[in-house]
Amino acid sequence: MLAAVLRNTGDNDLEVTDTIQVNDPGPDDVIVKIYSTGVCHSDVSQ
Repeated sequence: MLAAVLRNTGDNDLEVTDTIQVNDPGPDDVIVKIYSTGVCHSDVSQ
């Protein structure tokens, strides 16, 4: 699965990878399907 992973808050190191493990949801988990998203160009240039 393709993912953008931010491991720590306040950390500017964004890892883009296509090799993440996705586990089956547990009884206290929620599945959220995202259809689209946006990124502001000023956020990318920081």
